[in-house]
Amino acid sequence: DPQSNRNVMAIGLLAAKQLPVPLPRWHEPDGGAFGAPALVSEFPPGQALATARLTADELNSVLTELARALAAWHGAPAEAETRGHAEQPPAPPRLEKLQHAWRSSGSANDPLMALVYRWLDAHAPVDAETVLIHGPFHDHDIYLNAAGPQLSGVMGWQNAAVGDRHEDLASLLLRDTLAPSTTELQMASSRARARAIIAAYEVAADLRLDRDRLDYYSRLCLWREALDAARLIDAAGQQGQVNLDRLDTARARWLHARRALWARMRPDEGKT
Repeated sequence: DPQSNRNVMAIGLLAAKQLPVPLPRWHEPDGGAFGAPALVSEFPPGQALATARLTADELNSVLTELARALAAWHGAPAEAETRGHAEQPPAPPRLEKLQHAWRSSGSANDPLMALVYRWLDAHAPVDAETVLIHGPFHDHDIYLNAAGPQLSGVMGWQNAAVGDRHEDLASLLLRDTLAPSTTELQMASSRARARAIIAAYEVAADLRLDRDRLDYYSRLCLWREALDAARLIDAAGQQGQVNLDRLDTARARWLHARRALWARMRPDEGKT
């Protein structure tokens, strides 16, 4: 299975370089034992960021540390055998694959989703340097040491691919974009954290990020977040017994992602 092979090769490559990833222990590529390809790896020590209670300064410290880790694994050479299994994203990056999921979802007729898709298709960056990327980040993928708010490992490598480094940065910045910031102080704190994350990455990687690429991938990540929420709503509606709590959560996620997407697209209204 190409996805399973890509996952284990990405983790193995980065673990060998002592980067904060779960150590792979067993790989079943053909599904003989479980009926599907499988990878068994260690859990990082400590707890997930999703369950941690951190101060603003502690959260800033963790996310800037993760930005430096990102720079390290982007700098790890995607060796020939890894590139052979990692999915080379088309131009536009992975948009063709996402398009199929979108058109088969309940958001297919949403005018904003269609508007953003056309924008992404028309503005896709080309000629990017490709690196080994993690894919979408979620708080339950980021683990912290129990003794203190320090990064102990990153899970969620099932979407590992060879792609543009700006996609990983945009995904990391997305958590603040989607966080409910209701006051000017909270919004200012989020903007300051985004600047600190970008600065930490640029220093560690010894390069300057392309702001236009970062903006493109920020919109792509927001669009993908809205799509994921729409698909959760579809799944909840197709179940024999609807879980109202899950349905309400998915709807709230959809509305929040859509609102953030609209706010990001408004400066370009009429230019698409």
